[in-house]
Amino acid sequence: MNSSSYSMVPIFYSLLKASGLTLYYSVAIVSLGTLMGLILAALYSTGRKIFKAPISLFIFLVRGIPMIVHLFLFFYVLPLFGLRFPAIYIALVGLSIANSAYICEIFRGGIESVPHGQTAAFKSLGMSYWAGMKEIILPQAMRNALPPLVNWWVIMVKLTSLISVLSLRELTYAGREMSTFTGRPFTVLLLVALIYFCICFPLSRFGDYLERRFSYIH
Repeated sequence: MNSSSYSMVPIFYSLLKASGLTLYYSVAIVSLGTLMGLILAALYSTGRKIFKAPISLFIFLVRGIPMIVHLFLFFYVLPLFGLRFPAIYIALVGLSIANSAYICEIFRGGIESVPHGQTAAFKSLGMSYWAGMKEIILPQAMRNALPPLVNWWVIMVKLTSLISVLSLRELTYAGREMSTFTGRPFTVLLLVALIYFCICFPLSRFGDYLERRFSYIH
């Protein structure tokens, strides 16, 4: 093994460690964003204007602004009001909130795909809205929402690269750092792309499998 090939071992190891942070951030953002999106979709589906109007405005604003701008808004604007948080919290909460707007639309589409007769049925049984939503509507809505939800999760894994603008170490930040340190940007960034591919490709295939399966069921 020559010296040039050996030098790639610590580089790859460093990128692999950074990919663990990317996975950690991805799981945290996806989990929090999915929970928030589900709650927003359930509130929106009540049909009450007190919920629909602000949620619609929230979705309109969030989807019309690039996610990187959301991060900058949280990072630079909050301190103006005396609210100072570590960059990691700003990154996770900022991307989760932005994420929730897109996931809300996915869940809302899944809920609206359930026949309206199902809602009338649980109401006729004397079930509350939330009980009917939990026991009857959401299980059916999840079947329709899961394929696009998994595809969006794949996108979010890649969007965690935005965290690097706040100088938080993750795969993209480590790749940029190692490119400067080694003077071999092409090789390092090729490894970064390969690691992202190894993370995202199985998830993407899983989403395709779910879409084919549920299309077949329908």
